[in-house]
Amino acid sequence: MTTHQVRAALRDGTLQAQHAFGREPVLDDIAVIAWKRSRSRGRRWSQRASQAALDLLSTGTTMHFTGSELSRLRRVLRTATPHHLAYLAGGLGGTWARYRGLETVTGLVPIGPSAVSDIIRFDTVGPREMSFVEVDDLNEFETRALVAPDGEGDLGVVERRPDRRVARVLLDTYLLGDSRESTAAAQALMERARDL
Repeated sequence: MTTHQVRAALRDGTLQAQHAFGREPVLDDIAVIAWKRSRSRGRRWSQRASQAALDLLSTGTTMHFTGSELSRLRRVLRTATPHHLAYLAGGLGGTWARYRGLETVTGLVPIGPSAVSDIIRFDTVGPREMSFVEVDDLNEFETRALVAPDGEGDLGVVERRPDRRVARVLLDTYLLGDSRESTAAAQALMERARDL
């Protein structure tokens, strides 16, 4: 990863900076890891194709594609690597922000590593150090919850429409999880893709 690649990713919005210190952007480690895990070559999928792919990987069916389009999508999914799949699907699919909770924040929709325990079993002891959630609007979330933007905070938030599909949870876990969680999620995604 070069400085030029990071600057290009900041310009095109695939990587978000916490803030700028002088002229230099300040990046949080999880945002950079998620960006690195979703880098690949080629044209990204349209929103319709991403939704169809997530449907197929979740349930094996989709209403978005039919006929030859569906056959091509299945073939691409069967041969895609986790990196390429994350890239084609648009990474996290929304704006990333990281906060430090100043009080307990409740009523949020967990994503990725915070939601994957129903799909993949991990032998963990104690609570997670960091929680991952999704919200419809970051501005509204910031006014409603007592949080402070923090590049080392304990709450990762993605601004997007709620999506509880199994494939979205696995993809988020692959992008946001630690190395063990990411590897397990990648393996689960590839098993689902092979079964198409």
